[in-house]
Amino acid sequence: MSAAEGGTEPAELLEVNQQWDQQFRSMKELYTGKLAELQTKLEATERLLSSLEKGRPASPRASAEPADLAQEQQQREEKEKQTLSEELHALKKENKLLKENNAAMSRRREHYECEIKRLNKALQEALKVECSPLPEDRLGGPEAGCGHEDMRTEMEVLKQQIYEEDFRRERSDRERLNQEKEQLQQMNRTSQSQLNQLKSKVKACRLEQERLERQLEQMRIPPCRCGLGLHLPDTGAPAGPGAVPDLQRLPPDRQRGAPGRLPPDAQHAAHAKQDARTNSSITSKHVRNTSPKNTAGPCELRAVL
Repeated sequence: MSAAEGGTEPAELLEVNQQWDQQFRSMKELYTGKLAELQTKLEATERLLSSLEKGRPASPRASAEPADLAQEQQQREEKEKQTLSEELHALKKENKLLKENNAAMSRRREHYECEIKRLNKALQEALKVECSPLPEDRLGGPEAGCGHEDMRTEMEVLKQQIYEEDFRRERSDRERLNQEKEQLQQMNRTSQSQLNQLKSKVKACRLEQERLERQLEQMRIPPCRCGLGLHLPDTGAPAGPGAVPDLQRLPPDRQRGAPGRLPPDAQHAAHAKQDARTNSSITSKHVRNTSPKNTAGPCELRAVL
């Protein structure tokens, strides 16, 4: 192998090291930006979750609001729930992408390390061939041999400097790569724990929403068929779906005319008795009004007695 070919090997090694360093820095910047974006989304999700927790009713009394307000609250909670689900899905995708990129970067680092070892080995073999002793007839005598000895010494010094520089650079790059890998793994574990916390909070919000919906269903006022909207509950109406109405608290007209209170024959007899009482009272009033007035004086009355 010629001296020109031996000189190209260190240049190729340095060029590969520089390319690897540039690619590593670009990948680091890309992952740092993605982690910052993921952290921003996580903070936004936490703020949304805190606002959702602040918007919860403090007691079951809030479920006694009108039906339209309850429906509006339910729609708002459903929208917030959908937003949280979308944020959770996005966080899962980001976490999966980070894991894939981390695995790809690890494979690329291993490939670069193998390539650097191969180039170092090739460089060592080339330097061994160049450092092999040359015959004196090709060197042109003892004077030429002294010049070649100086050149060989200088080449050895340069080789040692190149080896030392490459070793230091490789060691620093390896240490830096391991440190950044640990940082990325720590960030990944932190993101995973925060994701699990968000999942538990979303589950708790879902259970709370279901409980509020059940309370709203239990305390909802049934609509009136008269078309006048909501009414206050009737004092004589049954308290529950299977309760029996209190007939003593109802007015007489409602007790008599309310359907399902008495059988038909009993209702007919009650109406007949009421009509008979009305007719007898009218007849007695008519007799009192039409009877002749007593015009006898007190003496005549005394004589009659």
